[in-house]
Amino acid sequence: MKRIGITSTLILACILLSGCQTIPATVERSMLRAPAALDTIVVEYKGASMMRSMGRGGFLIYQPGFPYNALEKGDIVIYWYESKTTNVAHELVMLRGQSWITAGDSNRMADIDLLTRDNYRGKVLKYFQYRGVR
Repeated sequence: MKRIGITSTLILACILLSGCQTIPATVERSMLRAPAALDTIVVEYKGASMMRSMGRGGFLIYQPGFPYNALEKGDIVIYWYESKTTNVAHELVMLRGQSWITAGDSNRMADIDLLTRDNYRGKVLKYFQYRGVR
């Protein structure tokens, strides 16, 4: 029998206790909520658009209540990507007026849709690749 580390144990617990759903490089709402004081959500992600930093899959913790005005270049955020009709986790590249240009760090081009207050879902605080923690 192979032993698993604490990270794998936590991920497994998340899956078993919350019924986390798998989503493309991308993320869906709901899943597992941390204590109310933290107001964070854990979701499973998969895909190649953020492969350089986040790998092809794992779990991420994001904060839906993180203030839009406090976002900075380089932050990874979750937002509704209308062109693909799904939530996506991508990096902030450049602020244009009140909107952000975003891109997956493995993509050659920036996203078509801009990040706005209306499609913003939250800021990624931490992610756990299937093979480790970042």
